[in-house]
Amino acid sequence: MTFMHAGLALAGVLCIAVPILIHLLLRQRRRPIVWAAMRFLMEAYKRQRRKLRLQQLILLLLRCAMILLIALAIGRPLLEQSGLLGGSGRVVYFLVDNGLAAGATSDTSESALDRHRAAVREMIAELSADDQAGLVALGGPAAALVVPASSDHGAVTSLLDGLQVVDSATDLSGALDRVAPEINAARESGAEVVLVILSDFYTGSADVSQPLSTALVDFDDITVIASPPRASSPGNVQIVGVEPLRSVVLTGSGGVASDQNVRVTLRRTGPIQAEAGTSRIKLRVSSAEQQADDAIREQVVRWKPGQSEATVWVKLDAATEGETSEGQVLTASIDRDAVDGDNTFRRTIAVREALAVGVIDQRRFGGGPGADSKAAADWIRLALQPTTGTPVDVYDIEPAQVDAPTLAGLDAVFVPSPHLIQEGGWDRLRQFADRGGMVIVTPPAGVAVHLWPDAMERSFGVGWRLAREVTTAPEAGWRLDEHSFGSLLTLIESELPTLVRPVVVDRTLAIEEVTTGTQTVLSLRDGRPWLVAAEPGEGDDTDAPRARESGRGLLIYLGSAPELAWSTLPAMPLMVPLTQELVRQGVGEASGAWSMIAGGALGASPATARFERIGSGDVIMVDPERTYGESAVRNAGVWRALDAAARSRGLVAVNADPAGGRLAVQTEGVVRGWLAEALGDGTVGDELGAGVSWYDPVAPGRMLSSDERGSPVALPLLIAALALALLEALLARWFSHASIDGLGVSVGGATAGGSA
Repeated sequence: MTFMHAGLALAGVLCIAVPILIHLLLRQRRRPIVWAAMRFLMEAYKRQRRKLRLQQLILLLLRCAMILLIALAIGRPLLEQSGLLGGSGRVVYFLVDNGLAAGATSDTSESALDRHRAAVREMIAELSADDQAGLVALGGPAAALVVPASSDHGAVTSLLDGLQVVDSATDLSGALDRVAPEINAARESGAEVVLVILSDFYTGSADVSQPLSTALVDFDDITVIASPPRASSPGNVQIVGVEPLRSVVLTGSGGVASDQNVRVTLRRTGPIQAEAGTSRIKLRVSSAEQQADDAIREQVVRWKPGQSEATVWVKLDAATEGETSEGQVLTASIDRDAVDGDNTFRRTIAVREALAVGVIDQRRFGGGPGADSKAAADWIRLALQPTTGTPVDVYDIEPAQVDAPTLAGLDAVFVPSPHLIQEGGWDRLRQFADRGGMVIVTPPAGVAVHLWPDAMERSFGVGWRLAREVTTAPEAGWRLDEHSFGSLLTLIESELPTLVRPVVVDRTLAIEEVTTGTQTVLSLRDGRPWLVAAEPGEGDDTDAPRARESGRGLLIYLGSAPELAWSTLPAMPLMVPLTQELVRQGVGEASGAWSMIAGGALGASPATARFERIGSGDVIMVDPERTYGESAVRNAGVWRALDAAARSRGLVAVNADPAGGRLAVQTEGVVRGWLAEALGDGTVGDELGAGVSWYDPVAPGRMLSSDERGSPVALPLLIAALALALLEALLARWFSHASIDGLGVSVGGATAGGSA
């Protein structure tokens, strides 16, 4: 048994000796004085001696027990910690926010994480030796540093000191899911469970619009302590997006890249939104190893009061170092502010001399130069290479030669005769797309019933449903929509209304059904899609997902064969810019932006064996058996993808999660209700979340101090001591043997009076 006040308990126990000493002192013999009536009293005493001794012993025991209970009550025994009531001390889990918002610094240059660490140290110092402590880092995905809880408080403190701010958003839901089984096990063992959440509860740390995990909603017997939400914020300016118009830069045979336009999006959060201000944007393009702070282009953004977002276009002069196998890094940065992690944003750019595009079709011999004699493959070749200086290399591929070695060196393939592709060929095209390739399919001319879409859908899993037969337009033909275009055509969007107007569509193999992930690039005026694009596997719902790199690969379908019998497109000015943009923008999108948000896992294809972080030496092995949390990347930086032979397959840029850097403050009532919905209602009266307690930031350890804990047995012991005191008083009166009865005095059951 342990006591909150062991010294007082010991002093009280020693006080039991007082009634014993009094009892012994009263038993000392004194010199008898004989007087006349003494003989009758002595005879009565001898007859009642055994009874009197028993009564005295009972009173002595009651007095000793009363003093013992008072001593125990003052000492406040902790029976839960002793195990007498089935428990073994408290189990305290510390959930510490080290997400992006936890790096916000105040005027004293002290970050939120610094304050959280100091508070946890004080709380751990107040724990007794029987208490156990657990530690979970909330930077997404939440990391269980000490789970289950440990009685080695020094080890927990050591891990706490090594905790650093990450660039991902706070993941409180993941933390609750992780500790729920351990908390349930502690509850079942009878231990008192305390959950301590340390966060500033900015919008980036606590998105109250999203419900938390309900893993602990039924655990209404745990104590929940949290740091009070911050009442003020330093504000934050962050880069939320950097979008180069072309993620693949072509230098051509001259080795000089064209200028690059980059769209940069900034966001302000916190009280600075109400103020005017300026932000300076710096951009540069460099190799992965030569990232530096010097900029090749700068631009100033001027904020108006109340403005929260700003988008600017920056023209980046051509400054590439020639073609590289893995590409270059476009870096945008802004001035330092309260949160450093989201002041830099990186994107990878592929620098190529030319694109390699294959055209899969049967080789044709003969044929005249007239437009009517040209097949779809002929029109495609002309559009890919309208001039001799176009940086696109075209390769002819027989349908029977669709294999991995042939496709390995290509960036994109056109399939104008899909009915000639065998089932195995479609699977190899899917593998080509999974490695970052683009596949453009058009319906074949001269086919009555089209069965090939079934094989294409089985391999690519985009969820499309194409018609089996060609639909012929009325005499006037169909026209293209002049107002709605997909993102693949962004660079020529201003010219598209003029370019699409003269195009007439006479035949289509209609797209009857598409999935929600499909992008409609061009559509007919009646709203039917005519040119669509989707990532392979976008419509997969039953088959096991294939091994592929997330965001890589692209399948494009044009609803009409590029022949004059189907539409006027091949002979219209739209044909060349449409083909060029589909190839240049499509290859960039298919190869993947190779840019991701911190907190996710690096996606990998079968060819990638590991990722290495440039500048740090960190390595992540590609292992399908690893869980999401084990393979997640929590910090911004540039990673190199390597195959089994240590050859580079490209660069991956990881950026801070903009959602985690929002520093708008939230009220205690809003945060309390949000926590209460996940941690048990705790409603008292009309107040939701009354079971959530805020600790005092000035003295955070007080909430876990032994002096602040009530003992579940102190009050019962005091009540028991009072009951014994009353019983002792009644028995002492009853055993006093002093009562006047009639003419005599009753002493020890004998009567002495006139009859004596």
